[in-house]
Amino acid sequence: MKLIELRRDIEQSLTVGDSYEKIERFLNDRGLLYDFDYHSSRFQAAFDVNSDTYDPDLSNVIVYIYVDNDRRFVKAEVERVYTYI
Repeated sequence: MKLIELRRDIEQSLTVGDSYEKIERFLNDRGLLYDFDYHSSRFQAAFDVNSDTYDPDLSNVIVYIYVDNDRRFVKAEVERVYTYI
């Protein structure tokens, strides 16, 4: 899966108002490791390098999925990051 395919997958799979549980299923089904940032009201996700769905082209991609006060899907952003530790 390439970056543009991931964006398209999100657009086709999640719609405004989808539940927190549906978002979690989406992330888990695609081998994404994630946590939820309560201060920003968003999921932050990255690909698990040990997953069967892992693609090296997405190793430096981060996914942000924003939710509203009821924890329902609002929007998503997919970004390529270029940071090293």
